[in-house]
Amino acid sequence: MFGSWVFSLSEFKEHAEMGSQFEWCRTSYTHVKAIIDKNGQIQKIIDEKGKIPKNKIPGYVAKELDDYLNYFSRSLKCVRDGNYVGARLKASRSIPYLLNSIFGLEGRPTPYYKYVEWELKEFPLKKFTMRPDELIKNILKILEDADPKTQLKIFNAMEKVFRKEGYSKVFDAWKPDGTMKFIKSFKN
Repeated sequence: MFGSWVFSLSEFKEHAEMGSQFEWCRTSYTHVKAIIDKNGQIQKIIDEKGKIPKNKIPGYVAKELDDYLNYFSRSLKCVRDGNYVGARLKASRSIPYLLNSIFGLEGRPTPYYKYVEWELKEFPLKKFTMRPDELIKNILKILEDADPKTQLKIFNAMEKVFRKEGYSKVFDAWKPDGTMKFIKSFKN
């Protein structure tokens, strides 16, 4: 699918912009160094593309965190109802939003899944401080069987960090329908 792409400077500046059809490609620019860059302009563009723009971080993180909470809580509701297929499907849907949230909090696009473990080990997250090996172990456990205890462990760590970082409103938006109360009182 990919080979080489040739861009004019203006096309290159627009490629992989937030909100564009190629936004997913931003992670391709993380840790990239220009081989030829006569005036330093290309490396500057690459560096900007390899992160989420500061002015976009709050909205991006709030949306991803909200989506994570949605699928996480639905997974627990499926467990409560004895629907373990549904619980696993919902839990698996929560993982991309979990990763987008924790990487996005630091202005970093989520790496391609092939590189998530490497990225966590080589460039550890600073705000979400769960050890990389522990985070990967917990994600794999959630994907394996939607284990509610593991999901709650991740949720509790997320809530602590994201509230501290100013995202309380995302959690609080779930209070009126009773979801937060349900999560806090969840018993398997």
